[in-house]
Amino acid sequence: MGEEQRNVIELLATHEEAISQLYACYAERFPDHKEFWSTLSEEELEHAKLVRQLSELSVHYDETKLRTSVIKISLDHVKYQLAKVHKEEVSLINALSTALDLERSIVDGEIFKAFKGYSTDAKGVLRELESALQDHVERVQKAWNEHRTF
Repeated sequence: MGEEQRNVIELLATHEEAISQLYACYAERFPDHKEFWSTLSEEELEHAKLVRQLSELSVHYDETKLRTSVIKISLDHVKYQLAKVHKEEVSLINALSTALDLERSIVDGEIFKAFKGYSTDAKGVLRELESALQDHVERVQKAWNEHRTF
């Protein structure tokens, strides 16, 4: 595995950890929804572990499908949202909208499709990541639908 591939994997894991931090802040900000946000936060840390496993498995990263600059831009956005939640009031619907945008951008951007697994273990980790991401989109979408106002 090349250095570029290791860097991308570490950047993706850092991205998942930053999202976890954001969700943990939302858990503190919205005590009535603490369990929802805390669970998502913990799951993001699990995603980071899964992503890091890719560096030990037989995978190929196709840089034409995912540029590191795209991940860095998204990571900067997450950091901006983290700073924002510390500095100003954020409503629950805004937090849910931010989370939904983040989760959808990962799924819609097909980030993990930039990796091709060659071993059964690698394919399994990639499938697990895809499934977990789709699950987050669905759960955040459901919460967003319940709390939006017309």
